[in-house]
Amino acid sequence: KVFETDWPGYGPQKNRALEKATGDWILSIDADERVPPELRSEIEQAVKSERYKGYQIPRSSYYCGQRIRHSGWWPDYTPRLLRQGSGKFSNSLVHERLEIQGPVGYLRNPMIHYSFDDFEDVLNKMNWFSTQGAKTLLGGQIIEFVESSWERFLGFYQDLYITGRIFGRPARIYAGRVQCRGDLLQVSQVASFAGEAIPKKIMPRISVIVSTYNRPDALEMVLRSLEAQTCKDFEVVVADDGSREDTRLMLDRFGSQSPLKLKHVWQEDEGFRAASIRNQAVAASQGEYLVFLDGDCMVFPDFLAEHARLKEPNRFTTGNRMLLSRSFTEIVLDRQLPLHQWTFSQWIRARLKGQTNRLLPLLRLPLGFLRKLTPRKWYGVKTCNLGTWRQDFLDVNGFDESYQGWGYEDSDLVIRIMNKGVFRLEGRFAIPVIHLWHPLNHSPSTEENLQRLQNVLKSNATRVDNGVHRHMSA
Repeated sequence: KVFETDWPGYGPQKNRALEKATGDWILSIDADERVPPELRSEIEQAVKSERYKGYQIPRSSYYCGQRIRHSGWWPDYTPRLLRQGSGKFSNSLVHERLEIQGPVGYLRNPMIHYSFDDFEDVLNKMNWFSTQGAKTLLGGQIIEFVESSWERFLGFYQDLYITGRIFGRPARIYAGRVQCRGDLLQVSQVASFAGEAIPKKIMPRISVIVSTYNRPDALEMVLRSLEAQTCKDFEVVVADDGSREDTRLMLDRFGSQSPLKLKHVWQEDEGFRAASIRNQAVAASQGEYLVFLDGDCMVFPDFLAEHARLKEPNRFTTGNRMLLSRSFTEIVLDRQLPLHQWTFSQWIRARLKGQTNRLLPLLRLPLGFLRKLTPRKWYGVKTCNLGTWRQDFLDVNGFDESYQGWGYEDSDLVIRIMNKGVFRLEGRFAIPVIHLWHPLNHSPSTEENLQRLQNVLKSNATRVDNGVHRHMSA
């Protein structure tokens, strides 16, 4: 079986794989490792025993074509064989370790590990792994880093200065040096990252889902405001509910000149089908955290950084909005006014002129625990400003595509997410959006949608059949 997901790091990804596994025993093996026939036979015998919950397997590692027996590279026992339900991997981005709960046995025959093909491969991997290791340090997993680095240093020191076994063996000396230098490189990259104001907890990759329909001028203003984000680790997926050709042409032009990671997902115009196109956009996205935004809602430069700061497990975050007047919206679009860069005094003048309905959303208040006082309040949550974990969205199968025509598909989503045990976190005074004017929507199916929503409110429903998974590849 093959499952395609985003990349959260080695430890979290392998824990996902554990959840997918259905066998009585699980063997964890990396792409640069091989299981010789002797080890396979030993594994087949080992899993028949009831004595152990898991096994450590020695690794025979090759460095640039030469087997390394020293510097801590041999026997390099590593827990790799696990009885179903008897453990999980640490959450480290790199150098993750299988943590087995119960008695552990040791196998004799080694797994083959082709660590580096040539010296170019050494440099490339050292650079990549040290970057991930630096993120691990910034994420607070300092003890794991210190322990693994100290073990590697002691192995190298013992071979070089105590036993003297590697004099005249340059490949083995370089193998030990590579590990020590890789650890030092991690520390230096931490300093580099700190200079770029990366927070202690590494910000997850965010997918911004921007829904649109035949408003390319407003959509371009929204994209301009997303270009100005202080947080850069995000992608934008435009969920297009059947716009005309002028929207595609604008996106082609904009995308060719913008640094944004931009995707355009389009469906035929068969009426208001926001639930369907948003599901398709999520299916085309890669982020582990989703932020839904309407194509007429501009955002301030700290919008995504604040969404990332507020996110918590088992919580979704909803923000509020400032509404612009019809006449002022026409001026903004005609002159392409960068409202996301306006000063507070400019907004005061706009309020005095009646160009916006309020100023309170501009305030930034550290509300702390007050953000959790209404955990089950679904009313008022809108997908013009909603953040949720991708996995929570997938667990309820996304939007219910039975909602056709305007209204209530966003309320349905958050009610089912709350039924799952994921609750509201208030984003007011942290993540406002600037909502350009548009006529109020209504459709003949609005009352039918309301009745469908009321049925969901009376139930404990979480998952729907007609949802996002119909758009995702197996």
